[in-house]
Amino acid sequence: MKLVSFNKSSYFEHVLGNYERDSMYKSINPGERVVVNDEVGISLAVKSKESIESISDFMPLYYGQVQRPAKFRGKKVLFYRGRGIGDQLIITCLSRFFTEKLGAICFQLCDYQQEAFWAGNPYIHNLPVRFPLGIDAFLRGRGIKSYYDYFFAFESVTEWITEQEQGNVYDHLFSLAGFDPDNIEQSYKRPVWGYLDQDIAMWKIWKESIGLECKKETEIDKKSVIIKILDRLNDIGLKIICFDDKPCDPELLTAMSFRKNCQFVQSIPGGIRGVATALVKSSMIVSPDSMALHFAAVFATPAIGIWGPFSPESRCKYYNNQFHLYHPEKCPFSPCFNYKNSFPIEKCPEGKETLTCEVFNGITSEEINNVINECVKKIK
Repeated sequence: MKLVSFNKSSYFEHVLGNYERDSMYKSINPGERVVVNDEVGISLAVKSKESIESISDFMPLYYGQVQRPAKFRGKKVLFYRGRGIGDQLIITCLSRFFTEKLGAICFQLCDYQQEAFWAGNPYIHNLPVRFPLGIDAFLRGRGIKSYYDYFFAFESVTEWITEQEQGNVYDHLFSLAGFDPDNIEQSYKRPVWGYLDQDIAMWKIWKESIGLECKKETEIDKKSVIIKILDRLNDIGLKIICFDDKPCDPELLTAMSFRKNCQFVQSIPGGIRGVATALVKSSMIVSPDSMALHFAAVFATPAIGIWGPFSPESRCKYYNNQFHLYHPEKCPFSPCFNYKNSFPIEKCPEGKETLTCEVFNGITSEEINNVINECVKKIK
């Protein structure tokens, strides 16, 4: 987190994502001191340096002046987690734990594009808090109590850990929050999601418009694995929806056209809330390591995970009714925890010739049949 002081009135762009439509502008007065995330702070230092009096790391200042409460009952606690939707889902476990077990009053700070995600969450107070925040919310004069009793900022949790022995992300979170994860009940190591009335209404309209009940999400490049799974689910007679935020691969689209129960959907109305409602209302979910498996965990929806650079233990260890296809023996560096869009060719067995994660090559038709049979048994 960065603390930024401005020396003149100005507007600055709050960078929210990879697209221009995800940006917004904030008006700032001279003398204001605001707290922003690291990404925005770095952007300001480059693009608006003539308007900035100073910029510094905020958390060392904060920890130097604010002591973590010994007891959290009745305390106002603010959480922040950057990154993607899956990361937002994972951190919902903390506000639930702090509310139910510790009696805290929880607030959630989030980036603008993620505000809709937090609407309806039963464990945060009122609406999510947005950037930028004045320093007054965290620190005030000597002897004057700040609004929030404590602030947990998780700009990264496991992102910079590259060791193959990387532990589970929930255990890391609770450790960073000051708790021994071994003493935390497993039921608190799962995500939370809250419906809004309009979510259900939109979901019913959408479901009616496409005439399908069950959902499959996929977005990986190992097409042979996907097609084998589609074949097996189609043979069983399950109705399948494949969706992604990118155009469907032509080979997969052709494969789906020959399977009467399959349909590809480019988008689902309602943004992230529409996608979330469609997922948690599904009878079964098939997905690579992505947000879909975390949504499946909310209501223990039966799910199959397809794993490559990451391990199921690191993300889904405490999730019920999930079955995972994972063969780390196919790569000596697996799991490599590669967050990038490109392959770490210096580690991949095929080097520069790598077209897909080698770990996928261990998945067999027999294993797919067995996993699907077990998963289908869990459908209510």
